[in-house]
Amino acid sequence: MRDDDGTVRRLGDEALSTGEASASLRGQLRSHVLAEQISTEGTADYTYDPDALRRGLSLARLGQLARTPRERRAEPGPLPDIAQAYADLAARADEPETRIELLAISATMWSLAGYQANATAIARTFQQEVGELFSYGDMPDTDGLTAAAPFRIAEAAGAVLRRDIDTVARLGAAAASELPRLGRALTAAFAAGRAEQADLAVLAAYGLVGRAARSLATLWRTGDRTAGRAAITDLKQAAAILLQASVVDTWTLVDSLAHAVEDIVATSPWLLLRRASSWSRTWERYIRALIVSDRPLTQVWPSQRTALDAGLLDAQAHNLTVTMPTSAGKTHIAEWAILHALAHPGEADDSPLGLVLRYMNPPLAVVFAWTRPRLRARS
Repeated sequence: MRDDDGTVRRLGDEALSTGEASASLRGQLRSHVLAEQISTEGTADYTYDPDALRRGLSLARLGQLARTPRERRAEPGPLPDIAQAYADLAARADEPETRIELLAISATMWSLAGYQANATAIARTFQQEVGELFSYGDMPDTDGLTAAAPFRIAEAAGAVLRRDIDTVARLGAAAASELPRLGRALTAAFAAGRAEQADLAVLAAYGLVGRAARSLATLWRTGDRTAGRAAITDLKQAAAILLQASVVDTWTLVDSLAHAVEDIVATSPWLLLRRASSWSRTWERYIRALIVSDRPLTQVWPSQRTALDAGLLDAQAHNLTVTMPTSAGKTHIAEWAILHALAHPGEADDSPLGLVLRYMNPPLAVVFAWTRPRLRARS
């Protein structure tokens, strides 16, 4: 998003600080949602206006998207607050369509903030509710026909935000196979006056989103950076088509997804781990093994990027102390250090034992959780 003079960024910051999405109003919304989760009895009187709060959040979101991806990755700033506020608005939404849109924005904002677990959890709820709201048979009727492309776009977006590689690939392939049939049916409906120009625009966007899904799956599985760039290009083109056709709800989803995928591509382990001075086929086999694991490694987390920036995989790397909370990515950091040491034995040349590596973890359950999938991968 272009913001040459910084106006959008400034207005977004004002909306969060003193405007319609200020901290006090977001706090009231958070309290309201939590109070309803705890008790079904009457809650306190609140003064926030959900519609005004959403307007303020929309401006704040655009202000954050006006920052460069590198700036957002270096300093997420208010992105987590914006993501949580959208999730809270979704919890208070009455209309299913509104709730789904808010969940999608929340998931993409969590993704941009670097909170992949939060993004995955919200995206799982989003995709479940999309499936309940939009569904159609093998040959949809007129009403189902115009809903087919928006449903498929939402379905693909949910899979991407959940980092479900197999589902992303499957939905991308499904788009390529069913698009001609949907195109012929929708063109005939348009000629008969049963569909609108906007429906054709959404169908075109669906084709681009499907191709982006196939490209993203290729990046995840093979590290093809050209495929990653192609996914970003297709999503941005799809968003432009939807905006030109004034399909605001689907544009919001695709535009948010484009920014999230841009971040996914930039933080791919295929890209960031390649900076290791010890990069070799061993690293490639390692990443491929993690891609097919129960919890695929699709992105390098912010905490892990900090370790890389501190010289974890530099040629002269020696000692590094990492202090992080639970589930912040320490295990992968240890694995990377081990692979790096194996490629640079250094002092081991003078040792009668050669290179000795120790990975120590006191909790036995954690040890089993770490070793079992790796033994299966080796076998």
